[in-house]
Amino acid sequence: MPGKKRSLGFDRRVARFEFRPHVGEAEKIIKLMAAAGVEVLVASGMHQDGWAAFPSKVAVPHPEMNPDFIRHLISLAHRHDIMVLSWYNMRQNVPLVSLHPEWQVVMKLPDGRLVPEETNFCLFSSPYQEFVRAFSAEILQQGFDGLWYDGSWPGNREHPSCYCRWCQEAFARETGQKLPETIDWNNWVFRDWIRWRYRRFDEFVTGLYQSLVARWPQAIIMMNHYNRPAVRSAEPEEGSSWKWGVSIDVMKFPGGGGNENTAVINRLHTTGFNARIVKAQCPHRFDVWEPGGTLWRSVVYPELENDPTHSILHGVWTIALGGVPWTALTNVLTRHGKPDPAVMKEWKKRRRFLGGEALTYCGLHYSQSSRDFWGRNTPNAYYGEVYGWYDVAVEGHFLTDLVLDQHLTDLKYLQRYRVLILPNSACLSETQGETLRQFVRDGGVVVASYETGLYDENGEKRKDFLLKDVFGINYQETVSLTPGPWGKTIYDPNNVPRERAFVRIEKRRLKKLMAPAVFFGANYTKVKTMAGCAVLASTVNLKERETLFPGEVLNRAMPESPAITCHRFGKGKAVYVSAEAGRGFLQWPHPEARRLLENILGLGQPAITVRAPKQVEITAFRHKGGALAVHLVNLPWASNRPPVTATAIPVIDEIVPVSGIQVQIKQAGRCRVSLPLSREKPSVTRTGSTLIVTLPSLKYHQVVWIELV
Repeated sequence: MPGKKRSLGFDRRVARFEFRPHVGEAEKIIKLMAAAGVEVLVASGMHQDGWAAFPSKVAVPHPEMNPDFIRHLISLAHRHDIMVLSWYNMRQNVPLVSLHPEWQVVMKLPDGRLVPEETNFCLFSSPYQEFVRAFSAEILQQGFDGLWYDGSWPGNREHPSCYCRWCQEAFARETGQKLPETIDWNNWVFRDWIRWRYRRFDEFVTGLYQSLVARWPQAIIMMNHYNRPAVRSAEPEEGSSWKWGVSIDVMKFPGGGGNENTAVINRLHTTGFNARIVKAQCPHRFDVWEPGGTLWRSVVYPELENDPTHSILHGVWTIALGGVPWTALTNVLTRHGKPDPAVMKEWKKRRRFLGGEALTYCGLHYSQSSRDFWGRNTPNAYYGEVYGWYDVAVEGHFLTDLVLDQHLTDLKYLQRYRVLILPNSACLSETQGETLRQFVRDGGVVVASYETGLYDENGEKRKDFLLKDVFGINYQETVSLTPGPWGKTIYDPNNVPRERAFVRIEKRRLKKLMAPAVFFGANYTKVKTMAGCAVLASTVNLKERETLFPGEVLNRAMPESPAITCHRFGKGKAVYVSAEAGRGFLQWPHPEARRLLENILGLGQPAITVRAPKQVEITAFRHKGGALAVHLVNLPWASNRPPVTATAIPVIDEIVPVSGIQVQIKQAGRCRVSLPLSREKPSVTRTGSTLIVTLPSLKYHQVVWIELV
């Protein structure tokens, strides 16, 4: 039962597995879980499509339901010290369609017709909210230790919603307006409706959490909210958008039992970004779900053994990021599945490294306002810029977190970072602007791109940049290039922009570090510099398409506008990049473009640096007693960047070890260095006050453990 004392608290249990049987031999199932070392099991009191898996008085019981199975399964799991959460499909319920069709989500099609969304129900305003509260409570009464909500988005993915009578009445009552008839970004009612939907769903999930933990204070309440982009998709609207109705800023459950937990659906190649989203929302404890390395093969052939490589890597990466991993190996047809002992064993080895105070250097802004009111109907245009800068920061071995809109009004929170990246943070409020202004004035470094601050938080365009005084520039105009369809590769001839806008390096120091010019192939702004603002690079347009002497052509070309500027403001610096450099880099990942952006991000002088291939990711945490844990993870696809759709899963089944990695820590005192996850010994040297640790090899994951002496 929720609240029963366990050998380990929930937040220390790293062997987590999703398997949702509704029938079968409970003894064999739990014996299998215990033998594999599972510590938390996500079973379910709810069938995949909404039927109850027990004799419910609230929901419709499944016709093949065994009335004793769920309670027996939970009892057996508890005897083996396995905590059991119930999966819950928050928005879908097939048997309710015939009972309460009026509760369904009503969406508006492009032709203006209002139609219900199949088996999905309105979580904004309808009485279905009360059904979810009641059914959730009834599930906990079966003995589950908590709930894991899936499908936690209230809106339709493709069409505006919800237009049910309860939403119409609630919106009219609270705003005095009718629901907007069309998608009209110039209509204040439409923009208010977007935020109203966020608020309604936030209020619902907050109330749901409060009602459950009031009765079961130790219950674990978690939510899989799908708040992630799919920037490698060929579809410009892939990934979550305003239509889904899920707020990036506050969409979380505080978590029961003294924990804070959030889960996110995931694909292995985006574990890092997705984990950082939920870390920004729930920094104390979060987890990341991943559907098993060979899940889709096992769905068709459940008799096959799972290859552990993919899932091991997902788990150790999540732990290195400060979270806890889940995996699932579930046949969606038969519900047969099996955990992998090798995976669970590797995850458990890392238990001692959970927690600690995260050390960080870069804060990368991930903005709901800019996604909604600048990206509008094509959120990938915004996501691409964020994800490109994210790639550069993480693959450049900078300690990087995501910061949300709400954080940009909290100066104390921002002061943990040396560098703030504003990747086309187009929509900024006056309050956010003043906080950023003070951050730089106090000595911070801000790096911004493209149209950052050119719009207010509602998407209204300003005449000039909000932070023009900080960056020392004035806005002139925006130049839009003509690339091919989103998601194409550099080798596609249809994706070659007609315009040849190069970024020519002007600063002598930068010229010594890289090639004389780079190409982003992305939209850019024209700006005018103020007094005291240095031009690091210029935009030049070349008319000659082929030449044996490109340097001569670049040198004699007249600069069109400053491409990169640097301005001292107070004790800090503000760097402005006029192009959509992140989006351009994501499309055209040229090494010289990476080198240029890495040099810019290095202006904050990081205290921890790594010399390693870009496939190695670094994180760091300060533990009790002052011990420092530097995590290194080997991510083999960093140099292989094909477009990957939201539904494709690139399976990793082999990891090639990396050798000779060097970790440098500035201002390090006397200490003892070890590699607790291997029998190898590191090479430890010093240059002045800088500690230099060289690792013999790195396969999946290694921790450099540094204790003060």
